[in-house]
Amino acid sequence: MSASVPSPAEPASGPMSALLKSENINYFWADLLLEELARQARGLPLVIICPGSRSSPLAIAATRTDERSEYMIVTDERCAGFIALGAAAVGREPIIITTSGTAVANLLPAVVEASISGRSIIVLTADRPAELHACGANQTIPQRGLFGEFVRWSFELPVPEDAIDPAFVLSTAAEARSRARLPHPGPVHLNVPFREPLAPRAVPFRGSDDPRLTAWARDTDRVWRRLPRPAPRTMSPDDLAASGLTNASRGAIIAGAGADAAAVASLARAIRWPIIADVATGLRGAAHADVTVAVPDLVLAGANDSLAAALRPDAVLRIGGPISSKRVNAYVASAPHLVVLRDGPTRFDETHRAAVELSGSVESLIAFASDWQPSALCERWIHIGRVAERAVDEALADDADDSSSSLTEPWLARALLRAHPPGRSILLGNSMPIRDADMHFPSAAPALQIVVNRGASGIDGLVSTGVGVASAGAATTVFLGDLSLLHDCGGLANVHKAGTPVHIVVVNNDGGGIFHFLPIASESAAADRFERVFGTPHGLGFEHAAAMFGLDYLRPISRDEARAAFASLATATRPMLIECPTDRQTNVAEHRRIQRAVADALARESLR
Repeated sequence: MSASVPSPAEPASGPMSALLKSENINYFWADLLLEELARQARGLPLVIICPGSRSSPLAIAATRTDERSEYMIVTDERCAGFIALGAAAVGREPIIITTSGTAVANLLPAVVEASISGRSIIVLTADRPAELHACGANQTIPQRGLFGEFVRWSFELPVPEDAIDPAFVLSTAAEARSRARLPHPGPVHLNVPFREPLAPRAVPFRGSDDPRLTAWARDTDRVWRRLPRPAPRTMSPDDLAASGLTNASRGAIIAGAGADAAAVASLARAIRWPIIADVATGLRGAAHADVTVAVPDLVLAGANDSLAAALRPDAVLRIGGPISSKRVNAYVASAPHLVVLRDGPTRFDETHRAAVELSGSVESLIAFASDWQPSALCERWIHIGRVAERAVDEALADDADDSSSSLTEPWLARALLRAHPPGRSILLGNSMPIRDADMHFPSAAPALQIVVNRGASGIDGLVSTGVGVASAGAATTVFLGDLSLLHDCGGLANVHKAGTPVHIVVVNNDGGGIFHFLPIASESAAADRFERVFGTPHGLGFEHAAAMFGLDYLRPISRDEARAAFASLATATRPMLIECPTDRQTNVAEHRRIQRAVADALARESLR
C-alpha cells in the first residue's frame, strides 16, 4: 500500500486520480474530506473559506471541488458564520472553513442560531496538534466542544497519519452530513488538527491501494456511504382521535416560523379552520388570503370584550416554531385545549399549556380531513381580519393625498412588502422590522420567500445572512434597523460576492426604537438615563458606508420617493442600500394611532 507523490513533470491522469495523488498526507486527508462532503450535499453546496495558515490544507482542498461546490472567501469569521446561516436557510448545506484560535469562537452566534432554527451547516475548524496545546503556543485555544450543546455532533479528527485507514476520513465526512440532517437538521463541528507542512509541499506518504477507494476517486457520482433518508412521518387515526381536535367546533390553527406554508394552507382549506400565521411562515399574502387572518396582532389588540369572546377558540393546533406577536401567544394560552404538532428537538409551548403533543406531518392530518368539524370561527376570523386591514390602510393613507407625507415605520413595512418583487427572498430583521411586517403585512402582497433568524432572535449578522440567502441565485432584500446594520457593517464587504443582487433597506431612527415600547420608557426613575442607555442615539447615516463598499445608495425622505425606491428593486442589477429616516420619538404614538383606528373599526363592526 503506497502512493507516490507526483512530480511537477508527472501529469495527473484526470481530476479524480489527483485525489489519490495529493502533495502530502495533510492534503490527502483534506482532499478526501472536502470531496466527500461535496458529493454528499444536496445540490451545489457553498464553501465559505476564511483565510488562515493552519487551515491551508482545507482551504486549498475546497478550491479543488469547484465542480461540485461553490466557494466564497470571507475575511471575517463572524460574517462567514451568518453567510452560511443564510445559505442553509435556502437549502444549500454550506461548509465553513476557519483557522484555529479566536477565529473559531467568532462562529458561535451563527452556530447558536443554526442550532435553534434547525439549519444544516458543517463547520471545519483547523487546529494545532495536541503537543502545541496547554503550552503557550500561539493562536491555540481548546476548540473541541467549543460550541457545546448547540451542535448536533462534535468530533475531533486525529492528526493525519499513515497508520490510519483513509476510509476513516471518508466515513467521518459522511457521518457529518448525516448528523447535520437527521434526526433534526442543525450544525456539525469537525475539529481538524494538522502538523507541518501546511503548504502543499511534496512529502511522501503511504496513501492506499484499496480498490474501493480508487473506484470512489474516479466516479464523481459515487459517495463513500449512502445516507438514510428521513422516514415518512405518519399519524394514526387513534392518535388524532386521542388529540381531541376533531371534536372541536371553534378551532384555530396557529402557524409559527418554519411551518410548511403550502401544507398548512391545504389543511386549513380541507378542515375549514382559520390560520393565524406569523409573518415568517410565508402564509400571509394574496396566495392564502382565503384561510389566513390578516393583521391578527392588531385584531387582538383592538378587540373589545365581546369581540374577544366571539373569537376565543375551544381548541388550538400549533404548528411550527416561534411566534413574533405576544398577543398571538396570549391567544394560544387562552385556548382551553392546546395541541402541538412537533417537528424538531425544541418544544414550542412557552405557555406550558399544551394538553397533547402530536408527532407527524401536516399532510398526515389532511388524510383525515373528513373526521374534523369545520370551525365556527373560520369565516368570522377572516372577515374581522379584513375589517382590521382596511382600517390600517385608511390610517396609513397619505394625508389629504399629500404624497410628500413623512415616512413612518409601519408605512415603510407595509409599502415595501406590497411593492416587493414576487417570488424573491426578503430577510426580515429582528427587533422592530419583523414586528412591523407582522403587524402591518398587506394581504394583497405577492408570494415572497421570507427568511428570518428567529431561533435566538439576535440583531447580529443580518446583512451576512442576506448574502447567504442570495447565494442561492435569487435577488434578496434585507429589511433591518439601523443598530442591526451597524452591528454587521462589515458584512457589506461581502454583498458583491453573492452572485446576485443584495438590496438593503434600513430604517434609521437613530437608535433603539423598540425600547420605547417597554415599560422602562415611561418609568420616571429611569427618565434621566433612558435615552443614553436604551435610546442609544448614534447620529450616523450610511451613505459613506454604501460608497465605501460600492453599493448604490438612495435616501428617500417622502412617501413618493420611498415608493420609487422600492419599485426600483424589481430591475436593480447592482447591490443597493436604501436608507429610510424615521422619527424614533414619535414611533410609539404612530403605532398606537393605528391600533386605535383598528379598535374603532372593530367596535363599529361589532355593533352591526
